[in-house]
Amino acid sequence: MIETALSTGPVTVAGSGRTGADLLGWSALPLLGRWAPETGRWLFLYGPSEAWVSAGPLPEAQFVPVTLPCQAIWPFEDGTLGGVVIDGDAVVRDIGAAPLEQLLTEATRVTSHHGNVLVACTHRRVPRQLRAWREYGRQSAGTWRRAAARAGVATRTVGSLRLDGQCITDLTLSSGHTCSSPAAREADRLVLQISAVRHVDPVVVDGMIAEVAREIGIVLTVDRIAVRKIGKTAVFLSGSDGRRYIMRIARSPIALARGRRNFDTLASLHRSMLPNSVRSRVPVAILHGTHAGYTIFLETCLEGTSGPVAASQRTTAGWARDAVEFVTALHTGTSRMVTVDAIRVTSLVRDPVARIASACGQAEVDEVLRRVEATCERALVGVTLPLVQTQGDFTESNCLFSSEGALTAVVDWEVAVPDGLPLLDLLQFMPVPPEPGPQRRWQHFDACLAFLQEPARLAVDPIMGPYMRTLGVPAGSGPALILLQWITHVSDRIEARSDDERWLRMRVWQPLESLGRTLRD
Repeated sequence: MIETALSTGPVTVAGSGRTGADLLGWSALPLLGRWAPETGRWLFLYGPSEAWVSAGPLPEAQFVPVTLPCQAIWPFEDGTLGGVVIDGDAVVRDIGAAPLEQLLTEATRVTSHHGNVLVACTHRRVPRQLRAWREYGRQSAGTWRRAAARAGVATRTVGSLRLDGQCITDLTLSSGHTCSSPAAREADRLVLQISAVRHVDPVVVDGMIAEVAREIGIVLTVDRIAVRKIGKTAVFLSGSDGRRYIMRIARSPIALARGRRNFDTLASLHRSMLPNSVRSRVPVAILHGTHAGYTIFLETCLEGTSGPVAASQRTTAGWARDAVEFVTALHTGTSRMVTVDAIRVTSLVRDPVARIASACGQAEVDEVLRRVEATCERALVGVTLPLVQTQGDFTESNCLFSSEGALTAVVDWEVAVPDGLPLLDLLQFMPVPPEPGPQRRWQHFDACLAFLQEPARLAVDPIMGPYMRTLGVPAGSGPALILLQWITHVSDRIEARSDDERWLRMRVWQPLESLGRTLRD
């Protein structure tokens, strides 16, 4: 049921398994299935024996690896699973077509009347991506349909998906909506729903859209369903009222916490006395609630295209003018002067440093982090500085621009903080050279490190200098704020990205190595 109020209590994150994991986006596929209220456990089958099973309801995002012989009796009682997701291409490639009848018999048995066996299978003779040339001519959709017919079970196409490597990036519905997105026209795989009894019930995401449409009293049409990391899904909608909307679906505790913070921040900004130049560029929070076990949030979708912005709209130093004016007005309109005491140091410095240290778990890392923490404390304790409403991820990708280059919206307030430190948003937005092809280093951190090594540059910088004087940021706090930009960025994300080796290398290990040298010197 969609509700107008949602508990604002703390989000509890389970301590085992892969909290926030989404199995490379494959945990989004149950949105194309039927809701199975009796059981929330789903099985995800990727090959002849590789599988994951959810330890509880899907939005808890706890997945446990299991060994499951495809050609044997499965170790689950009849009807005890809410559904089964199968990588149809991988299974056909590894075991061939002959055993599929037995596999489908087992899958429909353990899901019983739920009708939630979902098979993602290729329907194209020529792959959409050149790097998938090995899949040329391997259309497995027909193989699965024939196997289902031999097993005496029904099939229907409920959607399609688009891939980036093995990661699902987009879903498309096959029923009830007109969808003209690239994901519909250029899908990599079909999604077949297979069940012992032919179902005509709407899929989960269809039901969500229909209920939201009833609540706001308009007809909604799907433009795109974007699948993102850490269990986030965004459904882009067009309304019969001429407006566009985004429905965010939380598929993990981390995604729920992010979605709630985004929604609450949007609501708070529109209740504030901020100038219209700020509020008009912020999406409007409309409603939130639950449906089929998932928490959903609805907001307006403002016009514009994400950056980078045209060169004509930049300063000589490369900054996007409108975005700088936006963040300066946001911070000026929400600032309040606070003297940093031990309590503030704990929340602003010690707690985020502790989250990084806990995730890293290495003695040499702890030593560098202690130096970082001590440097910040020495610079901030007893200092009076403004605390502001931050956006938290103020980058050009979260800024939307018109075709003329004017700022039209600032989106994704998922890591916003109402009493955040000044300058951090501006440091995050600082223009830097493009990161190299294989992205060997995080260029943005290197640019911040240059300011840390020469802090006097902040006061004379043509953008950050006037900003600091306007808000009354003490010049001596600059080095600590530079360090805290990295600390807050990493501490807000490290739990969700703990299994991303490339992200850890570029955002954690390399910066720690550089900070170890800089602070020692």
